[in-house]
Amino acid sequence: MQGNPYLNYQGAFGNLTETDKKQHCSLRIQTWVYIHSGISIVTSLLGITLGSILLVRTEWHEKLFLYRLTLAYLRRSDPSKYWIVYRVFFGVWIAVHSLHLVTIVLTVIGVHKTNLKLLKPQLFVLVFQIGLFILGISSLFVYSMTGTRVAWLALFVVLFHTLFASTNLYLLAKFHRFLDEKLMILRDILSAQAKSVHFKDDSSF
Repeated sequence: MQGNPYLNYQGAFGNLTETDKKQHCSLRIQTWVYIHSGISIVTSLLGITLGSILLVRTEWHEKLFLYRLTLAYLRRSDPSKYWIVYRVFFGVWIAVHSLHLVTIVLTVIGVHKTNLKLLKPQLFVLVFQIGLFILGISSLFVYSMTGTRVAWLALFVVLFHTLFASTNLYLLAKFHRFLDEKLMILRDILSAQAKSVHFKDDSSF
């Protein structure tokens, strides 16, 4: 039984070692990180734009089902507090997306320079962001279940950002692990070479 001829091929792509496979996989993840970084920049800009519009054009949020379901009642009960919370909410929304935008740029630089430290800011921001999104989804789900209709638009916006943040976190964590292993192997090699040179120097005496 000869098996798969492609596995027995001795050319440039045949008989890949474990290191070659890891390097190839790491390269693929790196490419996907670049692609997803571009997508994340777009989603962050969309989030900033949406937050800015709703912060400036406050009347737009009155068209939402969520407003008619709950927010209108809160607004009537205490208008001043309502508008403070409203502005704080969208201010935080814009700030989180802006911060994410900055960390995406740092990630691209970190991936290009294979700098592990530059990947960490986006990891922290994504975990925080996803936590907020999950809280938002849970709240919207409860509101929708207690109301007569589902707040589809608000749910779609939050789920949209949650999806891309989650996939971004997965890819970034995956690449972070590969890069960490790569740097660890490199440190071991350099350490072994340093010991070898030191041993040769000692033996020469």
